[in-house]
Amino acid sequence: MTDKPTYEELEQRVREFERADYDRNHAEETLQASESRFRLMFMNAPLPYQSLDEYGNFLDVNEPFLKVLGYTREEVIGRNFGEFLHPDWIDHFKENFPRFKAVGEVLGVEFDMVKKDGSTILVSFNGKIQQDDQGRFRCTHCIFNDITDRKRAEEALRHSEEFLRQVIDASPNCIFIKDWDGRYVLVNKAIAKLYGVSKEEMLGRTDSDLAGTGSLDPEEAETFLADDQDVIKRKTLKRISEECLTRGDGTQTWFYTIKVPLSSDLMPNCMLGVATDITERKQAGEALEAQRAQLKSLFDYSGEAIVLLDIENHILEANSGFERIFGYSLGEAQGKIIEDLICPERFRYTESKEFDEQALKGIRGVEIIRKRKDGEEIDVRVSAGPIKIGDNVTGRFVVFDDITERKRMEEALWETSENLRAILENSPLLISEFDAEGRYIRVNRAVTNLFKRAPSELGMCQ
Repeated sequence: MTDKPTYEELEQRVREFERADYDRNHAEETLQASESRFRLMFMNAPLPYQSLDEYGNFLDVNEPFLKVLGYTREEVIGRNFGEFLHPDWIDHFKENFPRFKAVGEVLGVEFDMVKKDGSTILVSFNGKIQQDDQGRFRCTHCIFNDITDRKRAEEALRHSEEFLRQVIDASPNCIFIKDWDGRYVLVNKAIAKLYGVSKEEMLGRTDSDLAGTGSLDPEEAETFLADDQDVIKRKTLKRISEECLTRGDGTQTWFYTIKVPLSSDLMPNCMLGVATDITERKQAGEALEAQRAQLKSLFDYSGEAIVLLDIENHILEANSGFERIFGYSLGEAQGKIIEDLICPERFRYTESKEFDEQALKGIRGVEIIRKRKDGEEIDVRVSAGPIKIGDNVTGRFVVFDDITERKRMEEALWETSENLRAILENSPLLISEFDAEGRYIRVNRAVTNLFKRAPSELGMCQ
C-alpha cells in the first residue's frame, strides 16, 4: 500500500504544475510574438512572400505577391501552389515539395508561375520551414524574385556569345586571347587546326607547352611570349607585318599579326591576337620579286635603249642603253617628255604624232631618225607597244636600236657597188655573166656593142 503524500508534498507538486503551466504559456506567448514579428517582417517585405501548409496550400501571401501576379487575396488563400504553376512545372513541384519539407530550406529554386492575365513569369524561390516546439512541420516561409527579364537577358547573352563563337570559329584568321603568362584563354578553330590540336587542348596551355608537342619551334614560342607581354605592358596595339611559325616537320607558315591589349575584371592583363595567313601572298611576292629582278637585269643590261613612258609620254624609266645611245642619264631624262629630248624639230609635229598613235597599237622594226644630247642625229630602229593594267592603257614602252653605223656601212657598200657597176659597164673589155645553162645573166656595154644587140636580144635570164 502506497503511503499518501503529505501536505507539503502536495503543495510542492502544485507549485511544479503551476510553474510548468506558466513556462508553457510563456513559451506559447513568446512563440506567438515571434511568429507575429516573423509574419510582420515577411508581410512588409519588398519581395513577394508566401506561406504554405504541409499540403502545399496557401496560408498567407503579402501585398507584393498579389501585385506581381495580379490576384486578390481571396483568389489565392486556400488554393494549392501547383494551381499557379505552368503545367510543365507542376510535377516538378510535387516531386520537390516533400524534399523541401525534409531538408528545411530551399535556395534559388525556379518555377514558371502563371499570372492572372494568363502570362507567365520565371521566379526564383528562397525559403525555410517553420516547426512547432515539438519539431513538427508547421508551415513554409518563402520569398521569390521575378527573374524573367534577367533570364531573357541571360538567354540573349548566351545566344549572342554562341553567335560570336560561331563567327570567330568561321573566320579563316587565327583568333586568340592569352594571359600574361602566355596561357591561351580563348582560341578559334583556325589556330587549333594550325597547331594540330583541339580547341579544348589549347586552352590553359602556353606556346612553350605546345612547342613540346612539336606544334612550333621553341625559340619562336619565346619570341611570341615576349611580344605578347610587351603589348600588355605597354598597353599599345602592335602590328607585325611578317611573323613566322615553324612546325616540328619544318614547314613554315607566315602571318600578318595584330595584337591588342585587353584587361577586365574577368581577364586582367590579357592580349587579343588576330593572325592572317600570308604564306601564299608572301610566296607569290617572292616569285614576283624574282621575276622583277630578272626583268630588271634584262632591262638594265640590254644593248638597246629601253624607255618606259606614261600616257602623256613622260619618261618614267630608262636603262643604261638609253644613256649610251642618246647621252641622257636617267636623272636627266626622268619626268621629261621624250620628244623634247630626242626628236628632231622637223619631225616633232608630224612623224612623232603618227608614231605615238602607232605605238599604242604596237610597232616593230620601224627605222626613224632621232638626235642625241649633243645634237647629233642618228638612225634608230624602233619597236614599241602599250603598257596595260587590265584593260587600261597606262603608258607605253619604246626600244631604240642604234643603226647609224649599219646605215653608214650600207651606204658605203651601195656607193662601192655603184662605182664598180660603172667601171664594169664602161670597161672596153667584154664582160659577161652566165647561169648554169649558159644563158646570159649580165653583160656590159662592150658586149652589146659587139653583137649590135640589146641585152634582151641576147636571151638574158630575167
